[in-house]
Amino acid sequence: MGDGIFIVPTGGLYIFSWTVTVETNGWASVEIVVNAEVLGPAFSEDHNNWDSGTGIIVVYVNDGHRVLLRMQENGRAVIHSSVRGRTSFSRWKLQ
Repeated sequence: MGDGIFIVPTGGLYIFSWTVTVETNGWASVEIVVNAEVLGPAFSEDHNNWDSGTGIIVVYVNDGHRVLLRMQENGRAVIHSSVRGRTSFSRWKLQ
């Protein structure tokens, strides 16, 4: 089991993508942080059904940089990940 922090094994140009899913009448804002610097948010809000919001960045990172998602704000509902909608965090190294 990990702590949810991605430690960059090899420096280079990376794509980071994250999706946050909230239930009916909920909202949440999640931001991506690279070495304590906020690089972008993803926001999801819903009034009638579950909804998702996605963020994506392309950034150069060095060996050992720490990349994580953190809750910026959370409304009336919690974040979910199920067959109705997935909450996720992905990365790809381009070069």
